Amino acid sequence: MLRPYEKHHRILTSCRMRHLGRIILDIKSIRDAVEKQNHRFSNHAIERMAERKITRQEIEQVITRGEIIEEYPEDKYGPSCLIYGDTDIGRPLHVQISLPPKVKVITTYEPNPQEWENYRVRKTNAQ
Repeated sequence: MLRPYEKHHRILTSCRMRHLGRIILDIKSIRDAVEKQNHRFSNHAIERMAERKITRQEIEQVITRGEIIEEYPEDKYGPSCLIYGDTDIGRPLHVQISLPPKVKVITTYEPNPQEWENYRVRKTNAQ
C-alpha cells in the first residue's frame, strides 16, 4: 500500500518530503496559488522580467502548464523549485518559485540550449 506522499509522487510532476518540516513539493499547490492570483513577484524577478522582456502572463502560462525540473529544499530564503514550460507562443522559460504557502516568483529566464538538454536537464559539460 502506498503512503499518501508516495501516491502524490506518482500523480504529480514532482514530489519531495523532508522528514523535518514535512515539506511537500508539488506543482498542484503552486498552480492553485497562481490561478487564484495568490502569488507575488520579487524585486529581482521584476527586474529580470523587464530586462528579458518576459511578461507576467508568460510566467503564469509556464507555471500553470510547466513541470518542476529542479528542487531547492535548502534555498537561502526557504524551499524553492525551478519550473520549465513553454508560453502560448512556444517560448521556453525557466521560473524559479518559492513554495506555498507564500508563492513568490524569484527569477525567470530563457534557458540556454548549450547548458540544458531539452531545457529540462543541466548538461554536465556546459561551459
